[in-house]
Amino acid sequence: MKREYYLPGCPFFTFINDVNALTDKEILALFKLDNYKLVKEVPLDDRNTIYLHRDGRWVHIMDNYFYSLWHQQSFREQINELGEKYEIFSCTAGDVDKSFDFKYYKNGKKIREYVVASPNYNDQVIKVDIGEPLFGESKALQNEDELNKILCVAEQLGIVLPKNADQILIYKKEE
Repeated sequence: MKREYYLPGCPFFTFINDVNALTDKEILALFKLDNYKLVKEVPLDDRNTIYLHRDGRWVHIMDNYFYSLWHQQSFREQINELGEKYEIFSCTAGDVDKSFDFKYYKNGKKIREYVVASPNYNDQVIKVDIGEPLFGESKALQNEDELNKILCVAEQLGIVLPKNADQILIYKKEE
């Protein structure tokens, strides 16, 4: 099934629920991303750029094509820490292989983690399978494309993906 959405960066997403009363800066501060400022357009070198979208319920933080947030161990640890307080869905699709993963936190604990590695770039090996499958997960995992797999799971949680660039804010790390 072809999905209709607009994604400006790489396929590493963190979605946080119940923070709509917070400003963007306050949300970024939760993730220790205080040093990002709003910009009007994507810089030529976007390795220090992240994207933010609000769908009315969830706030989406999307990484850049260099997977800058994904490479920050501290960011991934912050997801785990914030999962103790907020509902969070975080997911990644590999860029050159068939790997993907997702984690889901609700009611103060991680209730689902699913990690599929692709050691030979064209295969899939389940590395982590913790918790009960989420509603709609088995159907989502039938998608051929890894990005569609994880985003279909996100949509089953009520996450509404952006349809165009006008719905997304661009934040650049201050030097």
